[in-house]
Amino acid sequence: MAPEGRISIGPIGVVRSAFSELAGMPLQSIAAREVEGTVEILPALAPGLRDLEGFSHIHLLTWLHRAPRDGTLELVPFLDEEPRGVFATRSPSRPNPIGSPSSRCSQSRARACASPGSTCSTGRPCST
Repeated sequence: MAPEGRISIGPIGVVRSAFSELAGMPLQSIAAREVEGTVEILPALAPGLRDLEGFSHIHLLTWLHRAPRDGTLELVPFLDEEPRGVFATRSPSRPNPIGSPSSRCSQSRARACASPGSTCSTGRPCST
């Protein structure tokens, strides 16, 4: 069945983190509590950061730009033995590789929001 239409979104900025390679990058933020990432907002969108200081978390969507795009719809998840449908897993290899990390915003600067516990690879496009 073909989709009824297309959805088009664009990035609001990029993630900067200590992880430039997938190797060694934690699977979950609990393993990266001491790692701070930064979301760098595009200059034209910087006014959207106004009043963010009043919130502890932000809703962040990221494009999993390094995820495999092999069309796999069933896989054996990490620490599992049974094949599962990709939508029942946290696998980044999916038709629309969109991530939604829990993002705590510790401080907001002119064009950036610092996010402790980052498990995003650097250069990852993001949206909210």
